[in-house]
Amino acid sequence: ARGSEEYQERQQQGYGVSPEEYARQQAVRQVFTDGLPFFIASVFLFIGIMAYHYRARLNVGTLFYFFFILMVLGAFPRLLAAALMYMMHCNDMLTVYEAESQVAALVSVTARQAKTSHAAKKGSNEVPMEVTIRAEGLDKRHVPEGNMVVEVKKHQAVTTADAASTTAPKEAEAKAEIAEVFVFPKGVTTVTLPLMLPAASGTVQAPTWDVHVRFINDALQLTLMDKVASL
Repeated sequence: ARGSEEYQERQQQGYGVSPEEYARQQAVRQVFTDGLPFFIASVFLFIGIMAYHYRARLNVGTLFYFFFILMVLGAFPRLLAAALMYMMHCNDMLTVYEAESQVAALVSVTARQAKTSHAAKKGSNEVPMEVTIRAEGLDKRHVPEGNMVVEVKKHQAVTTADAASTTAPKEAEAKAEIAEVFVFPKGVTTVTLPLMLPAASGTVQAPTWDVHVRFINDALQLTLMDKVASL
């Protein structure tokens, strides 16, 4: 009887719902109403299982964090949403700043033959060189707290016939090996490294050297330079 009265009232208000549609809507609402206690009980059971699980693993109660999060979500939903969006925006700005710093940074690598005091042994095919690496275009605010990291990678020599092969670049890349990694003190932007660079001999081309230069501020987790130069 109550349903009929509600239906007649809705008809008078101009909703224009058929009796069958109105009965279906009532049935759906009744299902959700009857299932609400089961849903709430399931949620509490899930919370209890999680609390027991993490207490067993951490040996400490964690329900306090649940109630704290519940309070924050209930009392400050907009504040929390704003804080999360602010964090995401700042992370995006940091990513953009780091990318722009790496694009603006420049590295110059110059090599010259070392003095006689560093000369190679007699009969050696290696030429002693002094390689000067200079980092430029860095943000001056971060230079005093940043470290320059230089990674020298040597590509093994290949014969002239192999160099003409289409598979040579892939094989040379596979044979590349890291010779040394140098980490310099904070604030240093210009360094000189003594390297023994082999010369070409007969049908064997001289190996190539890649100098991977990075300038990192560990305290702020920023990579201000990431460049590769070849010798």
